[in-house]
Amino acid sequence: MSIGIKKAFGQVTRRLRKALKMSQRELARKSEIHVNTIQLVELGLVEIKLTTLFFIAKGLGVPLDEFMRAFINHYYSK
Repeated sequence: MSIGIKKAFGQVTRRLRKALKMSQRELARKSEIHVNTIQLVELGLVEIKLTTLFFIAKGLGVPLDEFMRAFINHYYSK
């Protein structure tokens, strides 16, 4: 996964989380993912597995296809 893609996933995750006024800790709890993983995702420092994306989207209360659409719009708008 290229650095640009990882960074874009992180930016989209952070933007959606903040729009919901949710802390990283709260997203981690709702996603059933460790808060350190959420932090690394938002910083664009980890390769994201499909299962991780699914759980983050679930924690945000967003269908995975909507999360991916937000990512695609963000990534290709640059």
